[in-house]
Amino acid sequence: KGRRRMALQIVEELHASSAASPPPLRLTVEEQRSKLASLHPEGNDLDTLPPPSGNPLRRSTAMQFTADGLEQSIRNLDLSVSAGWSGWSNLLIIKTVLHSPMRVEIIASLCAFFTTWVDGSLPAQVANMFAVARGVLVPKDEGSGVRPLGIGEAWYRLFGRYILSRLGVIGSLLPLQMGGGACSGVEIAARVCQLALDMDSDSTPICVGSLDIKNAFNSI
Repeated sequence: KGRRRMALQIVEELHASSAASPPPLRLTVEEQRSKLASLHPEGNDLDTLPPPSGNPLRRSTAMQFTADGLEQSIRNLDLSVSAGWSGWSNLLIIKTVLHSPMRVEIIASLCAFFTTWVDGSLPAQVANMFAVARGVLVPKDEGSGVRPLGIGEAWYRLFGRYILSRLGVIGSLLPLQMGGGACSGVEIAARVCQLALDMDSDSTPICVGSLDIKNAFNSI
């Protein structure tokens, strides 16, 4: 009876919270297109990157893809990440590559394919396809608007994961950037700020500034 009463109490609390929450914001297809278009301003000359400098041969040999390294990057893929525009998800990549009887041949082909990304031999039309992200508009809890999310292509994320594992950049941005892969980095920064405010005195005043830039990713 005690467990049943507890279960009923939990159900009642969930029902009350769902009834009190505002209805989700639903946008038509045209409204979604208009919102996504407003988040991507028109490009200009500043958006064009300069041509790569240096010896092309040196650039092509700077990053070598190995079968063992790529396989480990595939095994470390996050299974909770949604699929990009092509429909490929991390789970699908793992099952297709690692569970295939032709695993060795597939990984070798992927190494050769990713090498074309580095040495610049991948056609621009193909490269642009992998740079596309799937836009998702998530309604905010208070019902005041939507929160835009961009889900990149799974193969592009795999490529980036391998590059980052070879370069060893995790922790290299500390202590100026706490959200660059450090474990609980953002939480540590928030707690340090709170401790500084709690220890504030008249002799050494402490000020913490918080800045939220609208559409920062596509504006800066």
